[in-house]
Formats: sequence, structure tokens, C-alpha cells
Amino acid sequence: MPEATQAGVDDTGAVPMDAIAALIETRMAGDGARDAMAFIRAYYAGGLDELPAGGARRLAGAALGHMAFARTRHPGETLVDVFNPDIDRHGWQSRHSVVMINTDDRPFLVDSVVAALNQMGLALHGLIHPIVTLRRDDDGRYLGIAATDGDTGDGEDQPGRVLRESFMLIEVTRQPDAEALARIRGRLVEILGDVALAVDDWRQMRDEIDRAIADIEALPDTTLPDDIASEHAAFLRWIRDDNFTFLGFQDCRFAAADEHGQRRVDVVKTLGVMDGRTDDSGRERPRGLAGFTIHTTDTPFGPDPVTITKSRFRATVHRAAPMDYIGVKTYGPDGTVEGERLFLGLFTSVAYHSNPRAIPLIRRKVASIVARAGFAAGGHDAKALLNVLETYPRDELLQIGEDDLLANALGILKLQLRQRLRLFLRRDAFGRFWSALIYVPRDAFDGRLRRRILAELEAATGGTLAEEAAELAEAQISEAPLARLRFVLMVAPEDEVPAVDVAALERRLARLVRGWSDELREALVDAVGEERGLALWRGPGRGLPAHYAERFGPEHGVADLLRLDALGNDPAAIAIAFYTPVGGNTSAALRLKLARPGGPIALSDVLPMIENLGFRVIDEQPYPIEDADAGGAIAWLHDFGLIDLHGAAFDPARLGPLLEETLARVWRGEVENDRFNALVLRAGLTADEVVILRALYRYMRQIGLPFAQSTVEQTLTRHGDIARLIVQLFHARLDPTRHATGSASDTAEAEAARLVDAIAQGLDAVVNVDEDRILSRYRDVVLAALRTNAYLRNGDGGHRPVLAIKLDGAALPDLPPPRPFREIFVYSPRVEAVHLRGGRVARGGIRWSDRLEDFRTEILGLMKAQMVKNAVIVPTGAKGGFIVKRPPATRPELQAEVIGCYRDFVGGMLDITDNLKAGALMPPVSVHRRDGDDPYLVVAADKGTASFSDIANGIAEERGFWLGDAFASGGSAGYDHKKMAITARGAWVSVRRHFHEAGVDVQSDPVSVIGVGDMGGDVFGNGLLRSESLRLVGAFNHLHIFLDPAPDPARSFAERARLFTAARSGWGDYDPAVLSPGGRVYDRSAKTVETTPEIRALLGITETRIAPAALIRAMLKAPVDLLWFGGIGTFVRATHERDADAGDRTNDALRVTAAELGARVVGEGANLGFTQAARIEYALAGGRINTDAIDNSGGVDCSDHEVNIKILLGAVLEAGDMTRKQRDLLLGEMTEEVAGLVLANNELQNQVLSVERREAFHRLDRHARLLRGLEAAGVLDRQLERLPDEAELARRARDGLGLTRPELSVLLAYAKIELTHAVAEDPLLDDPALVADLQSYFPQPIAARFPDHIADHPLRREILATHLVNEMVNRGGPCLARELADETGQGPAEILRAYVVARDVLDLKRLWSALDEAEGRMLPARRLEALDRLSRRLTQAMRWLLVRGGRAATIGEVIARFQPTATRLSAVLDQVLPSEVAAAIGTDAGRLAADGLDDQAAHKLSQMGSLVSAFDLAALSETLNLPVDRVAPVYYAVDPRLRLHALRHAARAIVVDDPWERLAVTSVIDDLYGVQRRATATIFARDPGGDVEVWATAETGALARAASAVDEVLSAPAITLAMLIVAARRLTALAGG
Repeated sequence: MPEATQAGVDDTGAVPMDAIAALIETRMAGDGARDAMAFIRAYYAGGLDELPAGGARRLAGAALGHMAFARTRHPGETLVDVFNPDIDRHGWQSRHSVVMINTDDRPFLVDSVVAALNQMGLALHGLIHPIVTLRRDDDGRYLGIAATDGDTGDGEDQPGRVLRESFMLIEVTRQPDAEALARIRGRLVEILGDVALAVDDWRQMRDEIDRAIADIEALPDTTLPDDIASEHAAFLRWIRDDNFTFLGFQDCRFAAADEHGQRRVDVVKTLGVMDGRTDDSGRERPRGLAGFTIHTTDTPFGPDPVTITKSRFRATVHRAAPMDYIGVKTYGPDGTVEGERLFLGLFTSVAYHSNPRAIPLIRRKVASIVARAGFAAGGHDAKALLNVLETYPRDELLQIGEDDLLANALGILKLQLRQRLRLFLRRDAFGRFWSALIYVPRDAFDGRLRRRILAELEAATGGTLAEEAAELAEAQISEAPLARLRFVLMVAPEDEVPAVDVAALERRLARLVRGWSDELREALVDAVGEERGLALWRGPGRGLPAHYAERFGPEHGVADLLRLDALGNDPAAIAIAFYTPVGGNTSAALRLKLARPGGPIALSDVLPMIENLGFRVIDEQPYPIEDADAGGAIAWLHDFGLIDLHGAAFDPARLGPLLEETLARVWRGEVENDRFNALVLRAGLTADEVVILRALYRYMRQIGLPFAQSTVEQTLTRHGDIARLIVQLFHARLDPTRHATGSASDTAEAEAARLVDAIAQGLDAVVNVDEDRILSRYRDVVLAALRTNAYLRNGDGGHRPVLAIKLDGAALPDLPPPRPFREIFVYSPRVEAVHLRGGRVARGGIRWSDRLEDFRTEILGLMKAQMVKNAVIVPTGAKGGFIVKRPPATRPELQAEVIGCYRDFVGGMLDITDNLKAGALMPPVSVHRRDGDDPYLVVAADKGTASFSDIANGIAEERGFWLGDAFASGGSAGYDHKKMAITARGAWVSVRRHFHEAGVDVQSDPVSVIGVGDMGGDVFGNGLLRSESLRLVGAFNHLHIFLDPAPDPARSFAERARLFTAARSGWGDYDPAVLSPGGRVYDRSAKTVETTPEIRALLGITETRIAPAALIRAMLKAPVDLLWFGGIGTFVRATHERDADAGDRTNDALRVTAAELGARVVGEGANLGFTQAARIEYALAGGRINTDAIDNSGGVDCSDHEVNIKILLGAVLEAGDMTRKQRDLLLGEMTEEVAGLVLANNELQNQVLSVERREAFHRLDRHARLLRGLEAAGVLDRQLERLPDEAELARRARDGLGLTRPELSVLLAYAKIELTHAVAEDPLLDDPALVADLQSYFPQPIAARFPDHIADHPLRREILATHLVNEMVNRGGPCLARELADETGQGPAEILRAYVVARDVLDLKRLWSALDEAEGRMLPARRLEALDRLSRRLTQAMRWLLVRGGRAATIGEVIARFQPTATRLSAVLDQVLPSEVAAAIGTDAGRLAADGLDDQAAHKLSQMGSLVSAFDLAALSETLNLPVDRVAPVYYAVDPRLRLHALRHAARAIVVDDPWERLAVTSVIDDLYGVQRRATATIFARDPGGDVEVWATAETGALARAASAVDEVLSAPAITLAMLIVAARRLTALAGG
């Protein structure tokens, strides 16, 4: 049963004895229970009025505890304990600390103890003080409760001594530790010891007063006149008669004078608190005259026999007030003073209220004053004077001299003429204290005035307050009463008492009495002029509350009102002032004022802000400022007392403004409220500098700093000097004002170097390893910073909404791979964001991320994917992302906040980005650039920002950014990806190819689909409308699960189309009537859903009820034709991966493994549907899949075309050759042509992957060499890209496996990336022959109308490099360039040049187009074989050009050299070839035509093996100076005669194990072509007519030997490379080499 519900004290305070007795009986038995109850009844006999209510258990526990505590005590002994009751140790408990006392009963115990506790600042929560009569034996042991008082001896019934003992139990403020409890106990022991001394010696002190009276009365008249002696004796009798509480006594004797006339004071007796026997406590005790000396010329203590004054010691007994000092002289026979009896004590309350005319000594003074005043007896003045004297403080009347009293009384009397302040100041005769009596008009008196008066008095006298009183003067001096103040100011014994100009002091005090409101009015007028000053006074000035005026002077009021007035009526605004308090009793070293219009400031809002600055709030006083006329608060002012948490000294002049600015910006939300703000106090940083350190931490957290924010905050505040150096390094490197000139920049760089050294020295002294890591990382990030907008201000001088910092990824140690080329980190309390770029010209979307803790990790992964995806476009990959840190609750507000954060992010990036004006570069304002020119910054839509392109473009156009509305593609004047369906169409190219190569026509054959997304989405919706034959059996988004086990293709297609065009549609809007039997749409928020038989059959599950997450997993694993990803999320991981490896915690519950998938084909229209490892695992198991970068590259490709077209048309607009409206119309007209250009890239990328995958096992070595080469060049990170290691490559080789399409996709992208970077700056791109290639990038209307603008495009070189590299790799394969480089030693530019020449000379574009056109007719395998054949011929031609083509001529000149020969050769080839070769070509052409290729293309493709020789033939024709028609027949006749074709075919069939063998094979093939060339030249040398038989006859023997060697090689069971080398050498010798 809870304690509060037990029987307790009733309303009268009665003790529940029955309940206690019952409790005792359960715990004790027999005599023990009876004794306990006897004690408890005696203990609580007085009731419980002064104790908190408690149940029987608590009351019994307290009493029995006290009984146990007092178990043994000797008479005269005092027992004291102070403790925190604990139920286990004490048997009861309390939420307070408890004082337990047991001692002899004597007076003054309770009031002395209570006074001591109050002096110690302890609140009393309960007190009980029973006087218990008990019995103890001679050893002090408790025997029981006595029946009667008195000493009964040792009788049988009443053994032991009977004693009345005092028990005190007091509950006080709970103390935290044993030290505090011991301190309280020690003080109480001292106090109770003093009480014992005073009480025990009281009678002796009374005896001493009687002796003093007798001695005075016995003095002869010659020593002391009778009237004086009798009056003083009467006074001593008066104090003896209970008007004085005797506490201490000292009897002193003055020794004989020494040779210097000095008389030593000897103490002969002490009593009470002056008893030196207790001085071993170490505390200072009253010592009276002990130790003093008196000179023979002194008249000790004046002429009177009795001296009355105040002691500087406070009483420890009865009342805690300064003790009264009464000294009574002792005289020798000759009438000289020989000593003094000194009495210390307190006048009783009776004495203070007695009529002065009845008190000896005082009555004489009063009578004398009345007589000396000379007023008519009974008159008004006489009565008034008598009233003044009767109400005069008794202490003063006793101590003051008559002359002073007369002057004071008359002065007080004159106050009836004019109420004003009067000061009556008296110095005590011994110089130990000042007594000040002040009369103040009551209307002017308040606590503030009292404090100001006291401060003036203390300053003037050098004293400190010892005693005070404030009351209404009883004298009716006028109709309005006066307030009278009395202060007793003690002066330290060692201090020299200053002379005080009382009149000047009174004048100063009088100035204080003037009305505070009047002073405020005058101060306001002085400060701001009469008109504004009076307006402020009449308004908020009169509304300042009284307790404000008591605490603050008018000058403070002026400052506070002006600060408040500056805020206007904005309730969100706040005025702030830090100040150091002057005087007063505050314990705060610093104070803070906050003011605001409207309502009060919530402490819960502001206290964390203050504490985060490094302070602790120890008090708070609110001041409502009211409307003086209408009432009600119009503003509030709060005053806080602060202490520095670290106890450091505070420099208000230096730190005050910094703290005020910081707190103001925190309040406005411009600066975050956290412990970083303590750096203002700890390191003297500004708010802006703190923001820099906070932003750098947030960035470091994103790049993997493992320490919590609190750890970093503590580290920086602990090492404030290093934090300050880090900020100074930031300034030295990035502040544009320090780099305004070359010499200034040199100075700044030298300063930066010095700071780096200083930081290093500081770090040497940092012991903690973690703190060293934190501070070192700060330094590293600052050193990696390239630009910042930290020094940029708005037009009004305000701060930019965000801090943007550009960083060099290569300069940051320990940065997670891949390292961006550049990144921009954007920070504010509202938003944090990062933009990562893979190169100088880079592009990618900006997304709204929901990954607050690691959004950079998300963006980094997307940037990597974007780099791979962007291999088809001009810019390399980039990605940006931002988080919303203060999301509102409602959807409209949230959308507005997202847009605001997006605008801040984009604006911050543009703040530090270069611009172009008329082609000239314009650096950003107020930004120091530590990197080169960098004007290319473009963005794009992404998750959460799909409709933001116009917003971004609007910002760019407002800023005058050179890209204008090309800054963000897809805006209202750009290409709408959803309307174009460009991303979905691009991904559908992949899907269509997968199915086509599997023998399925996805456009007409039924294809079952499970999808991720909904019809409202761009990629999902457009994708599911690509074919009317699709059977969408299931899909899910974040809200619903859609299942349609047996959909009607036509009806479901129509319903999907309806949803696609509807606004904000989801699966919940799907028409149930269209669903097939058993179809359902489930809400994902449901705990479980009921499945239908049809759904269970579709998904292969048995559960009739299933959780939505489990149902989605079953859908992902379903045996369907196509798994289509159009929504955000990573839903498939590899078997060996963990869910954490997917980096998508949101979908952990839905994710399945690649091995569990049942789909035949995967289309990744959205990003990151699979992990890369999952793609590879799925592909190795036979699944058809690319990568998301391949599938959904259409969107970025379209955006890139848009941006580059807009850049070009921007120049047209600037030249005045087109209006904006005309431009927009032209963009719209070119939509489908742009789409065609984009989709062509999708087709070609899929095509080259299919070609490579077809021969993946046979090309594994080539692919592995490419992988190693890219890795060695630092272009590719094998582990990061999940590409196979060497062990896995070896396993694949053993198992007859090659690389999968996902792996080949990555190799393809990086091959393009490497080549593009390599050729981007090469002069090759300026070759005039490439104009047509550059123009082919653009839609035909632009190419036709604006060729000059195309030639001047700012990104001309980047466009051309990207376009040509894409084409070459797509047509020749990813290994082409590296293999040719290895074989020929030529560089990337020469290889690209060879490609262009070979392509144009052989007219390959025509053949490629024919093969593309025939895709629907040809079997996939036959078409891929044809493409591969063409690729090999391309490689062969490029190799010839790289080895023998020469490099001095331009591309056009090289083409002009070879193209006529190729053209002519193509026309006559059938006539010049040997008949058997021509027949073979015809047969092959017929087979190709039968496959579906048109006749002309089939014939051309079949001829290509021979047409490649056009380069050899052209060179021979030039050498022989003969037309190709004559040279070609001879050239082609040599081949069958020497069986060169067979040998070359044998060489190509050799499997090589290393690159050197491969080079050897290539060399053999080249040698065999050389044999054909040399033999042809030799034949014409032998016979100008070119008769082959002439040569053959002449070389009969050699031919026979060569034929024999060739036969031997070709007939060998296994042809080796060595055999071919030997054969090639013999043939070379035969040919004349």
C-alpha cells in the first residue's frame, strides 16, 4: 500500500498512535514494544504541526531513529547528526536532509539552531522539538521514559536518573554529499556549544552585573557625581531585570604603565561565549579587550562609567544580530580607571518597546533634549519633538551623544516643513561602525532606492552592512508619512576609517530620491531629443514595472527602450544585450537582457540557446512592459543571470558584441543552436566563423568522420587556440580582400604557411588521438578548399542564405572513392547539400535526399553511376543532393520548403561559379579562386525535383549566368522528358533487344511484367505504354500493391493510359472493373492482406494472409518475363551481400537476392534497382540485364542535347538573329529529331554490348587486359565497380565463361571516359574534316541554318570528342583503342584519326545504316556476326593507317589519298579478284541477303575483306605510278598463289595467353600482308605488264619450297605461332623483302 494512503495525521495534527502501535507490534515484542511506544508517545506528545504529514511507518521510523541516536548520552553532552534518511539504513526516508539533536534542555536551543540554519541558506521543511523526561544510568545509557520529573535515585520502579532532555528533529533542504552534511553538523555543534556556555554561565554573569552595580554605587562623589553614578547603576539594574540577554562576559584589568606610558590589558575572567575554552574549533570568537594596550594619556571609553555600543560579532545564541556591548569601568582607590567589566548580549524585545522616558540613561537624554530645544511645554513642537524621541531607535538613543541627538531630533522635526531626504550619520566612539539614519518620502521609497542608498553609504564610509531596518516613521511630521531607514555599517578593524562629508553625501542621496520615472524622461530626452524621447516615455517608458525600476537605473531604461523600439512591432524580433552587473548581491558574473514586442519569451526556447553559448542560467527575472493607458503587456524584457560553465574571465568589450550577434542570429534561425556556438566565448570567434567550423564538420561527417558532433564540439572548445588557427587559415587562403593584389596575395600565402606550421605545433601538444584526428581533418579540409562565398554579402549587407565551399577531391586524404574532380558543399541551418563532379565539364541531376546522415554517400554512388551513364554525352558525371533540415508538417508547406532549400542550394553554387559574358570569363564577386577557370555548371531534375528546372533556370537568368535556361534542362522552354518519354524509350531499347535476342517480339508477343512504380511516374508510366502486348501482372509503389493475375492486354493498356494522363494518380485509382479475377489493389500500410487463389498461383505462394512486405518480395521473385524498374529504391542484392551493402535502408524489408529472381529480363528504367553485384549474379545465372547506366541514359543524353542546343541558340539570340519565341518554337519542332539522336545512342550501346557478349568467353583475355589497363591508369577501381578479380577471371576461363553484360557495360563506359579525356584537348579536334561530325551531333535544322555558330560553340571540342569516341567504341568495341595502342604504339588522338579515315574511306556508315535497317529482318545472331565482321575490318584498316598511313597530313588529305582508290576498287572488285574469290564473295553476299540485308549492302559487306586492301593498293599505285585497275588484279592474284589468306586465318585462330604472343600474331598477319604488297611490287618490277606467271616462272624453285612449307604448316594438327613465323619469313624472302 503506498505510504500516502496509510493512516496519517488528521487535520488537527494528531498522531495516529493506534496505527503506530499496530506497526510496532508487528516488528517488536514484549518489553521492547512497550518501551518503544512509551518513547513515541512522549516524542509526539506536542503533536505534528511543524512536521510534514507522514504515515505511521515514517513517524515511527523517525521517532525510533531518534531514540536509537540518543541511546547513550552523558549529562552536558550534545549529540548532533545531519543525514539523508534511507529506508534500508534508517528504516524510514524523507526527501529532505534531517538534523537530529539530543541535548540537555535549556533556553535558546530552537531559535539559535533555526537562526544558524537560516544563515546557512537552508530552507526548513519541518521541525519538532519535544522535551522528553527520561531515565539514564550512570553511564548515560537510556533506560526508559520517566513517570515524574526529578532525581529518584535507583529505586526498583524508577531505576537511574531522571532527566529533561531536548530532542530536535528538523527537515532541511536536501544536501548532495557527505561533505555538505558534515559542514552543517559542525556549525550546529558550535552553535549549541555557545548556547550551553551562555546558559550555563548566565547566573554568574548576573552576579557580575550586581558587582558592577555595587561598585558604581560605592564610588565617592569625587570620583563620580552621585547623580551620574545612580543613573548608570539604575541602567545596569534595568538590563539585569530581563531587558538584556547575557551571552558573554570579560573582566579586564589595566596593568601599570611601562616606560612608554603603555598599560597592558589583562583578562582575569571570562564567561559565556567569551570563554576561551572552546577556541580549539578555529573560528574567531569575541575577544573583548584581550590583547589591547592603553596609553596613560587616554581616557578609556569616555567619562561615563558605562559604555554602550555594538560589537562587530553577530550573536550565535538566540538571534543572529550584532551583539550589544556594555562596558562598565572599574575604578581604583584614587579614582582612576583600572579596568572594565565587558558584557556582550542582546537587548530583549521588551527593551526595544519600552518608553524611552522609563529607561535609565535614555530618560536623562530625552529630558535634556526637550529642555535644550526650548519649546513651550504642551505645544505642538514640544509634542512633535517628544514623538521623534520616543520613536527614535533604542540602540541609537543608548549610544548617541546628547549634542548629536539634539541636532538629529531637530533635523527630523524640520521635515514637517518640506518632505525631503535627510541623512543622520554617526560614527561609533571606537571607530568600528557607522550608524546611518535616513528619512525618505514614502512615495519615493522602494527596494531599488534602498539598494542605491546603501551602495552610496558603503562607498562613502568604507563599511559593509551589518544590520538594517526599514519602517514608516511614526511621527506625523506631515500628512504623508516618511519612510525611515537605519543601517549599521561595520568597518574592518584593520581599515582606516575615512572622513565623510555628510552634507555632500546627503546631497548625493537626495538626488537618488527623485522619481525614477522623472529621471527616465529626462534621460530619454537627452538621448534622442524631446519629441522621440517624450514619445518613448509616454509609451513603453511609463509601462516599465516597479520592480524594473527598483533594479535598474534610468540609463538602463533608456538603452532597453531604444533597443525595443528598434524592433518595431515584430513579435519575432528580439533585442539582446550582455552586460556585467555593477554592485548588488548577484552571484552572476554576467547578465543578459532579452526584449521582444508581444508576449513573453518561452524559457524552453531561449535557455538552450544561452547554454549552448557556454553559460549556465542561474536566475531569471521577467519584466512585462504594459500599455500605460489601455493596460496589458505590449512587450516583455527578460533579465538572466549567467555564469561561465568553465569559470573563465569575461571581457564584455570584446566578447559582448560577438555573443549578441550570435544569439540574435540563432534566435532568427540563421545560425544553428548547438555547442559550436560556445566557440564565441571559448575562442573569441564570430558567428560567421563558428558557421564555417560547423559547416566543415557537417561536411567531414558526410565524408566519413566517425565522431559524434558532441565530441567535435568538445574538442574545439577544449582546443580553442587551434580552432582559432584553423579559422585564420581559412581566411588567409580564401578571403578575397587578402588576395586583392599580387603582393597582398603573397603575404596571405606566407601567412597561410605560417598558420599550417602553427597548427602542426598545436597538434603536437594534443594528447588525445581522437582529438588529434578531428583537428587534423579540419586542417586538411581547409587546405582542400578552393572557393567560398563566405565573404559575399547581399546588396543590403546581409548574409547569404547559405555557406558554399568548393573543394578539390584530390587534395583530401582518406576521401571515400571515387574521388570527385570537384565538389561543392552547401550549408545552412535550413539545408545541407553537396554537388559532386567527375570532371571540369560534368552534368547530373539534383535530388532531394531523405538520407540525413549520409546523403553524400548516396550522391557519390549516383555520381559514379552518372559518370558511367554520361559516357554517351559531352559532360562527365555529376550529381547533387540536398536535405531539408526543418521539414514542415503539411504537404503544401513542405513543398514550399523543398523549393526554398533547392533555391538556396543552386544559388550557393552559382555564388562561387565563373560566368561568361560575350565569351569573356567573369570571376564571381567577393570570391578568391584557388583553381582555374571553371564556368561550366549545369543541373538537371531528379528525385523530388522533377518540376524544378524552371526554378533553377530562373535563378540562372536572374544572375545573368551565361547558360541562361540551358542551366537546367527540361524546363517549360525545354524538352519535357515525361512528355517525350525519352528515358523510358531509351530503357525500352534495352528491353526490346533482350527479348529480340531471345526470340521474342516485345511489341507483339505477350510479355508478363512485374513493375516497381506507378503509372503517374515518368519512367514507369511511359515504359508500360511502350507496348500494347504487355501483361502487367503486378506492381507496387510506396503506397499500394497492384496485382492483376491474368490481365486483358487491351483493357489494361487503356486503363494504364488513363492513369498516366490523370493528375497525381496511383494504383489506388485503378478501375477495379478492369482487374482480372482475383486481382487486387492492396494498401501497403495494412498489417496483413488477404490473398486470392489467382494471386497465390501467380506468385507461387501458399499464404492466405500475408504482410505487404512479404507479398512484395514474392512479386520480385515471381516467374515473369520482365521485371521493370521505374521507381526509386534498391530491391535486389547479391546473395553474398548484406542489406546494408545496398545503401537503401528504406527498402531493406523488401529486398530479395538475385538468385531468387524468376524474371527472364530486367529493365532498369530507374537508378539503382539492383546492386552491381546482384546484376552480375543474375546475369551469370542466365538473366538478361545491362546496368541502369545503360538502360536509362536516354534522359541525360536528351538533357545534354538540350543544353548544348540552347548554348548554341543563346549565341544566335545574342547576335540578334533570332527571338526567344522563335527559339522556343524551333526547340519544339526538333523534339522528335533530338529523341532520334538520343535513342540512336541507346541502340548502339546495346548493340556493342551484344556483340561483345556474343564472344565474351573468347574475348575474356582481351576484356581482362582492358580491365587491367584501365585500373593501372587509375581510371577505374575494380573493387568499387564490382568487376572480377584475377581469381574470378581465372575461374571464368576454366568454366568457359566470359564477362557478363553488366560487367561489359562498365568496361564500355570507362573505355569511353578514358578516350574522351585523352583526346578532349588534342589539336586533332580542330581538323576541318570533322566539321560534318560536329554538325551531325545537332538536329538537321540547326546544322543547316547555323553552321558558323556550331563552329564557334563554347563546347565544340568536348562535343566532338564525345561524339567521335562514342561512335568509335560503339562500332569497334571497348578494346579497340587500347589494343591498337599496344600493337602500334600510337596515342588516342592518332587512333581516333585512323577511325575517321577508315570509316569514311570504306564508307562504313552506309553499311552500318543498312544493318540497322535490317534488324527486324535478320536473325539476331546473324546480324551480330555481320557487325562483328565489319568491326574486324575496321580494326584492320585502322591498324594499317596507324602503321603505314603517316601522320603529317590532315584527315581530309588522308581521306583524299585513299578514298578514290577505295571507290574505284569497289566498282571493279568483282573483275579484278580471282574468280574463286569473287565466287566466294557472291555466295556470302547471297547468304547475307537471304538473312534480310539488302542486296547492295550484302554485296558490300562480303567484299569488305578485300576492300580493306584499298589502303595497300593505293600505296602501291602511288609507288608504281599505275592505276588501281592494273595493280589490283596482280595484288589479289598473289594471295591464292601463296595461300596468304589461309595463313592469316590460321594466325587469327591461334589462342594466345599473354599480350606479347598477341602482338606476335598481329605481327605475323601484318607480315603476310607485307608479303602480298612486296610480291606485287616485285611482279611489276619483273614485268611492267604485271604478268604473274613471269614472276612465277622466275621463282619456280622458291615458290615450290615456299608452297611446301605452307602446306606443312596448314596441314599440321596444331598450328603454332612459331610455325607461322617461319612460314612468313620464307614468304617474305620469296616476295623480295
